[in-house]
Amino acid sequence: MKRFLIPLSVLLSLLFAVPAQAIELAVQDDAVLLNEWYYGREKGLDRAQEIGARSVRFNMLWTDVLPAAQAKARKRPAVLHYDFSRYDAAIDAARARGLKVQLTITAPAPAWATGDHKLGVRRPKPALFARFAATVAAHFNGRLRAISVWNEPNWPWWLASKMTCRRRHGKKVCASQAARDYRRLYTAAYTAIKRVSPRTPVWLGELGPSGMMTSRGPVVAPLRFLRDMLCVTPDYRKRRCAPVKADGVALHPYMLGRKPSTMPRGKDDVVIGTLGRLDNALSRLHRLRALRTPSGRPMPVFLTEFGYQTSNARRAVSPRLQSQYLKQAFKLAARHTRVKQLLLYVMVDPTQTMIWHSGLLYHSGAPKPVFAMLKALFGAR
Repeated sequence: MKRFLIPLSVLLSLLFAVPAQAIELAVQDDAVLLNEWYYGREKGLDRAQEIGARSVRFNMLWTDVLPAAQAKARKRPAVLHYDFSRYDAAIDAARARGLKVQLTITAPAPAWATGDHKLGVRRPKPALFARFAATVAAHFNGRLRAISVWNEPNWPWWLASKMTCRRRHGKKVCASQAARDYRRLYTAAYTAIKRVSPRTPVWLGELGPSGMMTSRGPVVAPLRFLRDMLCVTPDYRKRRCAPVKADGVALHPYMLGRKPSTMPRGKDDVVIGTLGRLDNALSRLHRLRALRTPSGRPMPVFLTEFGYQTSNARRAVSPRLQSQYLKQAFKLAARHTRVKQLLLYVMVDPTQTMIWHSGLLYHSGAPKPVFAMLKALFGAR
């Protein structure tokens, strides 16, 4: 009998290789699939199906579904005239093709629903946001895969942020005010959604990947934001407020301009190459009973925005590298059993005067190399 010796490097690659197909592919392009500004919704859905996407995501800005006069009013109108027609059309078109739809309800808030009575992101009022969340959930009942509460609440562009500090046991302890505001928004919306549509999953987070300081205030690293929101100590030993339930946690693990395996600077940052940090944090939060699923099962993770820009950006990469990096990203994500989805943002590049050229297709509609790669990985399923 002949013996076949397998080199150690090959054996290790076989042991640790994880097929990208284990992760669901999802896409988002509100300009194309929701607003139909260019390219066309039906063509966009054709391309999404061609690469094997299973879900699409839309962001619903609170003020975007209100008449301008009602959004800017300082006093809440007696009767609100929400217009969901664009979302109805987009969601129905996606579902007609067998695609699941997830919806993120988010800022800016109407002037009558903010702490400073200005249209924006400063101290949105939880009770009023909960009414909006309930209206959305009732209107789309049975048509949504999930509703996410807020987009990137750890970024001051989406939720006004500042750090509040006090001394405790002789030490200076600081926490994010945005995290506390988000806790109130999230818990109010969760309760309201479940009351009118009990079977609609509600996801927490849509968190950005890294902490930093900006001209608008601090961006709080996602793990610190979670701890502050859940009133948990940095060592995960104690919680100081009631537990929170969620059907999933959503994260945007961007690593703009850098290969997926690059390590971030902050220990509380979570990018595509450090998803194990989030896995570990969710396990500790579960044991502490700070954050759990209603069933008590492990908290699933949905990576609801990701991509690499290929032009019009300081950290752009070549189209060839975009394809290579995204293939690596799917393999990294698939190593984590919690991770159920990786969503690519966007599908079609906008014009050169617009930002965020991370499309799978050029503005002309011609495919980038990444399109063929995704089609080979997912399109044959």
